[in-house]
Amino acid sequence: MILTVDNRALDYAAYATSFREGILVVVAPRGENSDELRALLSRRDVVIRTLLSQRLPMLTDLVVLVADLQDSVKICSELPPDEYFEMINKIWATAGDIFRSYYGTYGKHVGDGMVYYFFPQPDSNYIFNAAVRAMELKSAMARLSKEWQLRKNWPNELYLNTALNEGQEWLGTFHTATSIEFVVLGETINHTARLSDMARFGQVWATKNFMSRLPPEYRDRIEFGIERTGPGGQRMMVQSSYSRVGNLVDL
Repeated sequence: MILTVDNRALDYAAYATSFREGILVVVAPRGENSDELRALLSRRDVVIRTLLSQRLPMLTDLVVLVADLQDSVKICSELPPDEYFEMINKIWATAGDIFRSYYGTYGKHVGDGMVYYFFPQPDSNYIFNAAVRAMELKSAMARLSKEWQLRKNWPNELYLNTALNEGQEWLGTFHTATSIEFVVLGETINHTARLSDMARFGQVWATKNFMSRLPPEYRDRIEFGIERTGPGGQRMMVQSSYSRVGNLVDL
C-alpha cells in the first residue's frame, strides 16, 4: 500500500497473522527487512511471548465464564471417537465465534468444557457482555442438540451448564515449548467452576456479586431469579431474587 507521510508517498506492506484471540496486523515500510518480519510473525509463540511479556501478570477486574458439557462421559461412551471429537470441536467453534465478537478471551480448562474471561472495555460493559453471550451460547447449544438428535436418532440432549462470576484476580500465562495459556489465579475461577458443576439442563447460574456489579440500566435488561415452591406445591419463578447454593441443591 502507498501511504502519505509528511506529504511524501511511501511504500508500505501490511502483514496479517491469525490467532485464536483475534488477528494481529502489522504495517511496516517495505524494504530489506520484509523477510525477517514475515519470519517473526509466522512464529505464533514468539509473537505472543513478546507481547505478553510487556504486561503480564497483572491484577485486573474480570468476569469468569465456565461451561461444562452435561453427561459428557455418557455421551463419549456412546459415540465413536471421531464423532465425539467432531461434536466437541463444533461446540468450541460455536462458542468461540460468540465470545470473540465481544472480547471474550479463551482460558485454561481441564476436560471438554470451556473457560472464558471478559475484561473491562472502553466501549461496552464487560459484565453485561458476558451475561448476554452466555444466553446466546445456550440458544446455540439448543440448535446443536437438535442437529445431533436428527443425525444420530438418539434422545440425548446436549447441555452446557454455565456459571458466571465477577472479581478481581491476577491474570498471567502458563508457557510451554509450543503453547501459551491465559490463566487466572484466585477464588473467582474456583467458585465459578463449582457453580457450573451445580447447574443442570443448560442453566446459567450467576453469583449475587456478578449481578450486583451490573449498573442498574443493564441489570434491568436481564430477567433473573430463583424458582421456588408455592403454597400449593407448584413451582414459581421469583424475579430478581437470590438463594444460597445449598438451598438449590437436591441432596
